[in-house]
Amino acid sequence: MSAAPLLLEIKGNALDDGPGIRSVVFFKGCPLSCIWCHNPESIPKEVEISYDKSQCVGAQECVQVCPEDALSKSNLQFIDRDKCTLCFKCVDTCPSTALARVGEETSVDAIFNKLMKYKPFYDTSGGGVTLSGGEPTMHMEFVSQLLQKLKAQGVHTLLQTCGLFPYDKFMQLLYPYLDLI
Repeated sequence: MSAAPLLLEIKGNALDDGPGIRSVVFFKGCPLSCIWCHNPESIPKEVEISYDKSQCVGAQECVQVCPEDALSKSNLQFIDRDKCTLCFKCVDTCPSTALARVGEETSVDAIFNKLMKYKPFYDTSGGGVTLSGGEPTMHMEFVSQLLQKLKAQGVHTLLQTCGLFPYDKFMQLLYPYLDLI
C-alpha cells in the first residue's frame, strides 16, 4: 500500500462542486501542470510553504529563526526554495499566519470523521462529498478506503478528475463507490 497522500484542505458548505451541500476534499498531487489549473497549489505532491504578503506584519521573526537563511531580509515575499529545507520554523514563528504549511499528512479515519460531522447537511440537501485536487486518482488505494466508508454511511460521492489514471485499477478500486464523475 502506498503512503498516505497529502491533503490540501477540506472545504465545507460547498455549493458548486456537485449537487446539494457538499464537502470538497482537496488532495495534493497532479500528473499534469495545466496553466489554467483552478488549484495550482495542489499540483505538487510535496508539502510546501506558502506566503501571503497581505497577511505579513513585517515582524521578521521568520527571517531570524530560519537556520538556512532562506528568507530574504529585504523582501519577505521571497523564499529561496533552493535553500529552504522545509523545517517549518518560520511557519511556527510567524505571528500573523502569513507563512503557512501547504499539505497535511492525515488518515482515512481522520478525513472520514471530519466529513461525517456534516452528514445532516448532505442528507437534507441531497449533497455529499466531492473528491478533488490535485488528482485524487493518484492515491487510489487511500481514496478507495475513504469512498467505501462514505458509501457505507449512505453519503453521495463525486470525483473530479483529469482522467489520467490506469483504467483497470480505477474500475476496480473507485468506480463501484462513485455516484458521479
